[in-house]
Amino acid sequence: MDKLKLAGEDIPVALNSYRQAAAVDLLSHIPDQLIRYIAVDRDGSEPAAELLRRRFRGAQLIPVNMPKLGLSDESSPTGCCVSQSSGDRRSGTRSFNLIFPNGEAEPSPDFRQLVLRLLACVRFGGFLAVQIPNNLYEPYRVVMRMVAVDGPWARRLLPVAKTRPFNETVEGLYDLLATECSSVEVWETTHVQVFEGFLAVGSWMQETLMAPFLKRLDEEFRQIFIERYIAELARTYPLQPNGKLLLRFPRLSLLAQRQQS
Repeated sequence: MDKLKLAGEDIPVALNSYRQAAAVDLLSHIPDQLIRYIAVDRDGSEPAAELLRRRFRGAQLIPVNMPKLGLSDESSPTGCCVSQSSGDRRSGTRSFNLIFPNGEAEPSPDFRQLVLRLLACVRFGGFLAVQIPNNLYEPYRVVMRMVAVDGPWARRLLPVAKTRPFNETVEGLYDLLATECSSVEVWETTHVQVFEGFLAVGSWMQETLMAPFLKRLDEEFRQIFIERYIAELARTYPLQPNGKLLLRFPRLSLLAQRQQS
């Protein structure tokens, strides 16, 4: 276990828990000020919620349907309408001091519109803090798309392979928010995760990046797809002398403070 500092405390973080480490890093950039209402993704992780409780003691964590927040008052328990004074629903009032989508957001064609909707639900002077993967061009993703379009399943998987590739940029995110915010910070952090060889990577990918491909295949083709993917990984990555495999996971972090009214 390693330790990272958050609000003056040592927070234990598993060395291979790159998501948790990235969340600590993002939270540590938020200035100390009164944070009363925090919007978190209702499908997000409890470890991230615990980090928020430690960082902002006494704040109310409000689970919301993050992709639909701002579309209507019915999109979450509070919609976008928590009162500045009492927490009551009141149309047109900006809800949250902090919006922290602690789920696994993926870059997508509508990601920028989502960011703008979330910002619109931040109180004046409040913060939007977002992380997204920035690993589109990492070999383990390139190899996956290559296998998807080069096999008996190509016609079935081509739509998935074509819709997944999408990347955000530091410059694009900054430009998106610069006119609405008093400050915008965007930075990239790369965490390295250690795997026990290629089979361990294949097993992990089945539950994450590979899942959209596998669900379109029958059981026989799923197994062949996984085997081909593992074989291509072995041609692409060197093993460490101790048999471990190191994969890079770059992430973009965004912290924007909404202008004061």
